[in-house]
Parts: sequence; structure tokens; C-alpha cells
Amino acid sequence: MPAPGHESLVSDVPLGQPDCLSPLVQVCGGFLVWGWSFVDHGSGDTQKREKRTGKSVRDHYNSADLGPDAVGGMKFILIDKIVSLEMGCRLCAVKNVSLAEEYLADHFPTFPVLPGVLLLEGLVESAGWLVRTGEDFAHSMVLLESARNVKYKSFLAPGSQVVYTVEARTIEDRVSSFSGYGTVDGAPILEARFGLRHFNLAERNPAWAAVDAQIQQEMKNRYRLLSQQN
Repeated sequence: MPAPGHESLVSDVPLGQPDCLSPLVQVCGGFLVWGWSFVDHGSGDTQKREKRTGKSVRDHYNSADLGPDAVGGMKFILIDKIVSLEMGCRLCAVKNVSLAEEYLADHFPTFPVLPGVLLLEGLVESAGWLVRTGEDFAHSMVLLESARNVKYKSFLAPGSQVVYTVEARTIEDRVSSFSGYGTVDGAPILEARFGLRHFNLAERNPAWAAVDAQIQQEMKNRYRLLSQQN
């Protein structure tokens, strides 16, 4: 039986299927990665076809459906500090878990632990900074595309500090792949391989260029905060 909080994660997760993985996608699929929340409502043709047939026909997340109206408020930031950075190669970051974090009240009332999907998100955020710094923040969207061989070793309780280490396997203009792991007091707690994709909203509609610029500036500001303690 999966450990509490890890039920929705398996060893091979194709995150491009919002219909069957919408909670995972919305939390971890890049929509929350940098503090902007997006919802995929599907294209008009897709929605009409689904209504007519009663079946979902979307088998992937379509970035073309993103737009300025999809931008929501900031939810969680899953790393507290960037400890070290080897440009385009390797990054180490830390996350301190506090009992004050709101989601721990429900996860779980008598046994609070960081949800597994947010534990994975810490690795994704860490890798995202490798992409953003390496390309000089050229893309507003750096989204989780796939996660494979995700393995959880233990729970992460309040009062703990997890150290995330991610290493780039490939970083190209549009896609990148990484391996990463998390440790607590030197003991492994998580490991995974995953891929990201990068793009700008203006590629779909030039009118969204201002939203791209807003997000890019926010990411530059956040990076300065996360790295200024080094």
C-alpha cells in the first residue's frame, strides 16, 4: 500500500494527462512550480467533442490553452535557499518544513508530513533554476513534463530540513531532463528522473508578451532572494 500522501505518485508518471492526473498536474506540473497557477480548460473544439461523446479526448496538456486569464495567485514556494549552483550542470537547495505550513493541518491532523507531490516539487523547482539561469530567464514557462522512477524512502515531518540535489542530463532550448534526490540528515528520502519544457506564452499569442515579461521579472526577483544568502 502506498505511504500516506504518496498515493497519486507512481514510478512512471506521464504528467501530460490532465483528465486523469489533474490534482498532480495542477500542483506539480509547472503551474505551481514558479508561483503561477494555470488551469487547462481545453480548446473549444475539444470541449464540444467531449460534451457530445461524453468522453475525454485530451491525451496531453496543450500549452496553447494558456493565456493571461489563466494566471492565478502564488501558492507555495518549495525551496527556501539555493546553496550552490554550477551553471547548467548542478544545483543544491534546501527546504525547511514548518508545522505552520497550512497544508499540514489536513495532511495529516495526527501525523503531519509533507505531501509526496510537494516533495517532488522541490526537485522540480531546483531544476527549474538551472534552466532559468542557464538561459538568462528567456522563457516565462518552465513546466514539469514527465517524472519517472520516483522513489520515496521516508516521510518528511515538521522540523526537518531536506537538501535537494539536481543534476542536468540535457538542457536544450525547449526541453531538459534531470536526475535528482533529496536527503534529510544525510539519509535519502526521495529520488527521481524528470523532464521539463520551456516556452513563452507569446508564442501562441503575441498579446501575451506582457504576461511573459511580468513572470520573467518575478522569477529574477525570486532568484535573487533565494541565492542572496550564499
